[in-house]
Amino acid sequence: MRILLFGSNGLIATAAGIFCCREGIELDVVGRSYPAFYGCRQYINADLKDVCPGDLENIDFNQYDVIIYAAAAGVQANDCQSASCIYGLNVVFPVELINLLAHNSFRGAVVTFGSYFEIGENFDDNEWDEKAVLSSVNRVPNDYWVSKRMLTRFAASCNVDFKYYHLILPTVYAEHESSQRLIP
Repeated sequence: MRILLFGSNGLIATAAGIFCCREGIELDVVGRSYPAFYGCRQYINADLKDVCPGDLENIDFNQYDVIIYAAAAGVQANDCQSASCIYGLNVVFPVELINLLAHNSFRGAVVTFGSYFEIGENFDDNEWDEKAVLSSVNRVPNDYWVSKRMLTRFAASCNVDFKYYHLILPTVYAEHESSQRLIP
């Protein structure tokens, strides 16, 4: 199996990279910096906010069984990224990637990520499923959550001839997470 991972050192990218290394899966990584906690077969240095998928001409996407898009902007509240950067990296790039793959008859699988924060401000004592998250119009506090909502709605609506998995994640903490974000 061969995997292409977009994003190199974020929480999800690191977890995916460590898993691939442990399982002996061939892994190529596209990101701003070389992976800090795992190795890869090939590293492609690219700041995804400055390129579009079509600019990555040296990548033959059809050689991969799975493409994981784990890059994101505006995840941390103290990130001082512009709205255009957040929407570009969280919505425009993955949408263009999916469309490019569809145009080039990609036959593998693609994985992107949403967040349960897409629910927005909610004081109801009820359980939410994916469909409820998808249709939520509750207020969200920032561009990051709006961008994740947009990608989730795209994923639910797009029609491609390959497997496309969009996973809506709960809050996740991992081995390399900042201790200031955890409640002892």
